[in-house]
Amino acid sequence: MPITAVIISKNGSTSTANITENFAEDLYKKCGFKTSNGFRCVHTWSLTFNNIVYELRVYGKTTGRAGSENTYEFPPPIDKTLFFSKCAVVNTVDNKPVNLSAKEFEDIMEFLHGGFEDIDDSDTATGSTDEDTDDVKSLTKDGYEKDGFVVDDDEVDEEEEEKKKPKQKKAKAPAKSKKNAEPVYYEYGDELCEEDYV
Repeated sequence: MPITAVIISKNGSTSTANITENFAEDLYKKCGFKTSNGFRCVHTWSLTFNNIVYELRVYGKTTGRAGSENTYEFPPPIDKTLFFSKCAVVNTVDNKPVNLSAKEFEDIMEFLHGGFEDIDDSDTATGSTDEDTDDVKSLTKDGYEKDGFVVDDDEVDEEEEEKKKPKQKKAKAPAKSKKNAEPVYYEYGDELCEEDYV
């Protein structure tokens, strides 16, 4: 019966590949390398997950040419390690390989990352809802909050409606008559006169 290991593509997607008991000898080939130069076990996680003991060994190359970097994000302590091209993860027990599915691997990685919260479950798990913290908000028929930014398609913007209405002229107050205004006279003193010097 074949033993499966997880292969992580350069773009971060996972798949499985069949390996042999002597997987260390030809695992580099499963990752598409022509030689084993630089291909090594970079890290090993020993853990118990769902009551199963795992010893996950991560194999890959940490040197390579620019543009061939692997985009998969491993959890600490190898979250800063840069892998090139494909890498492989083998589960072992007593140094012998055992089956590892892509789903198992993803679940374990999520666990090692600290788990990812499901947004839908987080509110129900804590017992809080939007109504507990915020006032009940009106929603559009598509489920968006009416906040002045998103409106229903059939809802007419009041400002647009106002622009379409004919403008009414306001009655002007009668102007004050200027005939009754008295003229203003200014007094000028002797400031501009020459002074006599003795």
